[in-house]
Amino acid sequence: MQTAVSRNPLVRVLAAIGALVLAGIALVLGAMVFLTFLGLAVIAALLVWVRLWWIRRQLRRQARQGRGPGPRRKGRTQGRVIEGEYRRDE
Repeated sequence: MQTAVSRNPLVRVLAAIGALVLAGIALVLGAMVFLTFLGLAVIAALLVWVRLWWIRRQLRRQARQGRGPGPRRKGRTQGRVIEGEYRRDE
């Protein structure tokens, strides 16, 4: 199938201008989509950072009060200690 290419210079100039306008619109829309996804990624990263900061803050507060995981700094523990021995058979 052959396409008819016009030899008229006015038609060629209008086609070139139309192609440039279409390329410009595609470039602007592509940039908008990219910036939208970039913004969503920044928001997601910020939410993750805030959540981790909040968890670390809570853990530090619990550690200061002696309730969290890790070594306790205040007084004796309230738990029960079971002493024993073990042997490994080889």
